[in-house]
Amino acid sequence: MAILTVSAWLWAVPPLMTLISLAVMQCMLMSSVHAPYGKFVGSPSEGSSLQPKVNRFLFLSASVSPKVGWRLMESPVLLSFLGWHIIYPDRFLSWSQQGLLYTAFLVLFCLHYVNRVVIYPCLIRGGKPMPLSIIFMGACVTSTFGFTLGWTLTCGPEYPSSWLFDPRFFLGVVVYLSGWVINLHSDHCLRNLRSPDDPPGKYKIPQGGLFEYVSGANYFGEIVEWFGWACLLWSSVGWSWAVLTVANLLPRALHTHQYYKSKFGSDYPSARKAVLPFLL
Repeated sequence: MAILTVSAWLWAVPPLMTLISLAVMQCMLMSSVHAPYGKFVGSPSEGSSLQPKVNRFLFLSASVSPKVGWRLMESPVLLSFLGWHIIYPDRFLSWSQQGLLYTAFLVLFCLHYVNRVVIYPCLIRGGKPMPLSIIFMGACVTSTFGFTLGWTLTCGPEYPSSWLFDPRFFLGVVVYLSGWVINLHSDHCLRNLRSPDDPPGKYKIPQGGLFEYVSGANYFGEIVEWFGWACLLWSSVGWSWAVLTVANLLPRALHTHQYYKSKFGSDYPSARKAVLPFLL
């Protein structure tokens, strides 16, 4: 099978190294400070002398509404990915088993990002402004992934038609869709925590779904989702993005868990973990 050859894994080495470098830098930064948006706007980072400096030099005061911010941050990855498919549509437009495989890749990817770009922003209730610098940095990282993935799927080594029935593809689809559902449900739980009459900035303990087990159920769902994506692609680009997702979301989940414990004290469920049920 061509997909298992060394050339299939090494073909995307330059963009892969870029993604890994971004993951390392992001993990180093996020482990010491947290980006000041959402609940962390105006919230100091416990024990971190870096936070004031980062806020001053990176997270500038210019900001936009969360509805606009999410669209600006997530649109580039979808546009860069779809751009390659518009320019080179041959693989997914083919009336063959292989064409069905590439259409599955396209649909599954768009399932996540159409929600992020179109649906999710429309459902946001209120929310604090998002700094433009955070939007810019997020867009740079995700558009690198979208560009690399679109390039790989349209111009890189071809997947054989038999990959559609490979256990790794099947397992990856199941895991990916499971993470997607967890992420959607967790977002729904968070949106419905507050009533329309609640004052801005009022936070409640998340309840329902995986929030009964972890503070960052939405982060857990997205991590599961991208590891499923890595499995169904079984390529260096997919696995590198899964690693970068962990580098981004794991520190954020730990910060969120600490925030909830500090804010709600003894009222916060003591058995609840940060991001991995029963473990972490």
